[in-house]
Order: sequence, then structure tokens, then C-alpha cells
Amino acid sequence: MKPSTKRLVSLVAALVMVFAALIIYFNLTVPEYGAADAIRADVLSRQQLVSDQKGAIDQVQKLIADYQGKGAIRDVVSLSLPLKLDQSGILHQIQSMASLNKLSLQSLSISAPVSQDAGGVTSTAVIRPIGNMTFQLRVIGTYGDFKNFLGNLETNIRIFDVRSISVDPLAKPNQDFYGFDLSVVTYYQNP
Repeated sequence: MKPSTKRLVSLVAALVMVFAALIIYFNLTVPEYGAADAIRADVLSRQQLVSDQKGAIDQVQKLIADYQGKGAIRDVVSLSLPLKLDQSGILHQIQSMASLNKLSLQSLSISAPVSQDAGGVTSTAVIRPIGNMTFQLRVIGTYGDFKNFLGNLETNIRIFDVRSISVDPLAKPNQDFYGFDLSVVTYYQNP
């Protein structure tokens, strides 16, 4: 074969190879790149979904932990400001504090419970009106014991307000023995 024919054949063979490479590239390789990009996008979207779900789960777990702690706060508030009037419990608390402080409870009278005006508040409202009850009591003992009794009333879990105090000496002027008349108010939530 002549050299020019060899060149022509090799040139045609090279063009056929380039054309075949282009056909293979556009028909087989480019679609696979598209499929690979679709798979990568799917993987990334799933990873994003997993991280979003994990964040949502973490937030829900945090809220659950926060609300579990709120139950204890609700119980303490219910002890401080009970949901119902418990006259016997109040009497027991006052009697216990008096005997704990070595005071003798001489008399105790209870005024009828007073309820604040609801002001249009319904029974399903979050904020409920507050009721109160007044106790007049007389205790006998030393001034130091009475001071401790007032401290116990002040730091008791249930809210007590001392409205008035009167002191009468029961012994000689140089002896530490008195009669104390108190007016104490406590509160509760109206149903």
C-alpha cells in the first residue's frame, strides 16, 4: 500500500475512533453522570432529613425533660396555694407549729372563707380567683418561743399572713411569759 493510502486509512480509522468515543461518551457516560448526580442528591437529602429529624427529637426530649421538672414546681405551688380549702390541714399546721415552739394554743376561731370576685373568669380559665380564710388564735409562752413560731409561719410552705398581733404580759414584769393574740390569713385557689 502506498503511503498516502496508509495515511488516509489511518486518518479514517482515527476519525471513526473519535466518532465512536464521542458516541460512547454521550450515550453511555453522560447518562451515568446524571444518575450519579441524582443518587448524590438523594443521599444528601436523606442525610438532611435525618439531621432534621434528630434535631426535632432532641428538641422534643428537651421539652419533655423541662416539663417533667415543671410537675415538681406545680406540686410546690399547690402546697403553697392549695386547690381547695383544707381547714383541718391548716389547723393541724398551726397546732403543730405552736407545740413545736413550746407555745400553748389557748383559743382558735375561724372566720368564714372569703372568695374574691371572679370578674368574669370561667371555671376553665387558667387564672382562678384566690380565696382566703382568717384565723384568730391565742397562744401563751415566752417571747423567744413566739418569735420562733412567727419564723415558722413565715417560712412554712403554705402562705400565712399575720395581720395583727397583740401581746399581754401574764406574769410579773420581770418574767418572760406572755399571751399573744394573732390574726392570721391563709389563701387557697377557688375551684
